[in-house]
Amino acid sequence: MPFENKELLPYVMDHLPPFYAERARIELNETPQRRASELLNIKQLAKDNGTLCEVNFTDDFLIQFLRYAKYDAKKAFSHLKNFIKFKRQYDFLMESVPESYFSKIPSSRFGTVLPSRCPDGCTIVYCNIGLWDPSELSFDDFRRLILMLFIQALCDPMTQINGFKIIYDFDGTSWKHLRFSTPKIVHFQYHFALECIPIRYKEIHLVNDSRTLSVFWALIKNFLSAKVKSRIFFHSNGEELLNYFPRSVLPAKYGGDLSDWFQEDVIKRMNKEYGACPLGGQNNYY
Repeated sequence: MPFENKELLPYVMDHLPPFYAERARIELNETPQRRASELLNIKQLAKDNGTLCEVNFTDDFLIQFLRYAKYDAKKAFSHLKNFIKFKRQYDFLMESVPESYFSKIPSSRFGTVLPSRCPDGCTIVYCNIGLWDPSELSFDDFRRLILMLFIQALCDPMTQINGFKIIYDFDGTSWKHLRFSTPKIVHFQYHFALECIPIRYKEIHLVNDSRTLSVFWALIKNFLSAKVKSRIFFHSNGEELLNYFPRSVLPAKYGGDLSDWFQEDVIKRMNKEYGACPLGGQNNYY
C-alpha cells in the first residue's frame, strides 16, 4: 500500500502540529482574525436566542462548530442550536456509564478510538456492533457509549480539523440487534450524526453484511445527501479495509497488526469526562 511507509501520529496528542494548523487555514478558512470575528458573531447569535442566552459556552466548544462550518457563524449556530436541544431532550443519555462496566461487562468494549491516526491525521472510530449483547448492556448504555465516543473525541483539535474515519462491523449481529433498527431509532441516529454534532465525516466503512445492516441501510439511505453517500463504503470481507487503511492501524481481525485494539485508559477517561460535561461544552485537550 502506498501509505504503509508514512509516519502515523497517535490518537492521544498534546499539541497541534503546524502542518495541521495550516490545513485549518486552507480547508476551514481559519485565521486569527476570522476566528476572533466569527467567535464574536456566534456568541452574539446565542445571546440573542431565548433558549441559549443563559448557556455559558466555552470558546473551545464554539470553535468546534465554527470549524465544522468553515467559519460561517450562521451555519455553525444552526448546528449548535440543534445540539443543545438534543442534549436537553436526551439529558438521560449524557451520563457516564459506571467505570466497572469496562472490566465486568464485555459488551461495553464494543467501541473505541483506535490507537493511531490515519496518514492524513483522521481519527479512527471502530465499533464492532456484534460484540454488544443487549441482554448484558442496555440499549441506553449502548447509546451513551456511542455518543461519548464522538462527543469526547471532538475535544481534540486534530479531530476537529481532520475529521473521522469510522468502521462499523456488523459481524455477529442477529435478531437481538435487529429489533433496535426501527424507523424512530434510525432517525435518532441520523439526527444526532448529521444535524447536531459538528463532525467532519471523511469515510464510513460498513463491514460484514447482515440482516441488521440491510434494514438499517434501507431506513437511513433516503435521509443522506449524495455527498455523505459517496463517503460510505460496504465491505463483505473485512480485509478489504486494507485498501483504505495501513495495516498497522487495523485490528488483527481484518489483517491488521493490532491484537489489542481497545484503548481502555482512553475510553475510561472519555467516559468520566463525558458525564461531567456542562451544557456549554468543555475545553479542548490541548
